[in-house]
Amino acid sequence: MADVSEREHTRAAAMHGAMAGVLGAIAMALLMMMVTAGQGGGFWTPLQLIGGVAFGSAWQSLGSALLGAVIHLIVGAIVGAIYGLLTRRIEGTVYTTMLGMVFGIAVFAPATYLILPAIDPVMYGTMHLGVLFMAHIVYGLITGAAVGALRHKRSDVAWPRVTRSVGPA
Repeated sequence: MADVSEREHTRAAAMHGAMAGVLGAIAMALLMMMVTAGQGGGFWTPLQLIGGVAFGSAWQSLGSALLGAVIHLIVGAIVGAIYGLLTRRIEGTVYTTMLGMVFGIAVFAPATYLILPAIDPVMYGTMHLGVLFMAHIVYGLITGAAVGALRHKRSDVAWPRVTRSVGPA
């Protein structure tokens, strides 16, 4: 019986992490999109650059932006599921949020310096590394906070109760 419960706990941790990772990826993408738009590079540029993995020199297209959004959300969900599994024994939204920030920073280095130059050199050469660093922190914070919120048991919440009705005096 304990084995089934442990598997369910692990599955729930992965699912919560994946859902939270999608939220973190959305926040991360929005930050990057706002920064590139503010710098005059175009609002959709980060998603187009991600989609450029498949589109190559035609990366500045709607199709590239759509593919980039799909890729970004899938990667966010996978990395979020990993985070959910790594922190499955951690309770408390404050703890999961702070650990999420550390996790986002830890993911930044290999993602930026190893994976990105290998699979998307155009994005590596285009995006400012400081923006990528901040975006990874945002991803970690949002993912960590969402994992904590998803783990919170509603039955443990002490909702205020009305003990008597208030009527006219």
